[in-house]
Amino acid sequence: MKRRFQVPQNYVPSDIRADAKDFFVSIRDDVTIYKKFKCFPDVKQNEEADKFVAWWDFERFADNPMSLILIQEKLTEILKTITSSNLIDGYEQLQYKLILFYRLLKANGYINE
Repeated sequence: MKRRFQVPQNYVPSDIRADAKDFFVSIRDDVTIYKKFKCFPDVKQNEEADKFVAWWDFERFADNPMSLILIQEKLTEILKTITSSNLIDGYEQLQYKLILFYRLLKANGYINE
């Protein structure tokens, strides 16, 4: 008698789960670092980056998990855009990254104003 092994419908392979966790933690860390730098009075503020941070802090990605998938799919393109922009300051690069995340999500209807 053969036993049939059934894979649960919500099964996610461990390597994919690990990659997803790393991606999530990297965005969370970017947001945390941005918020810490933003406290300095000399630092230039940006409304779009701040709106992405608010979206993240309110965990709006939980309502739309596809938004994180979209960011992950476009991440390489976003990083190329940042490196081609010739920003030297690490804070400005981080801020620009959050701005691009915000614009991507807004253009795809995941952020509404």
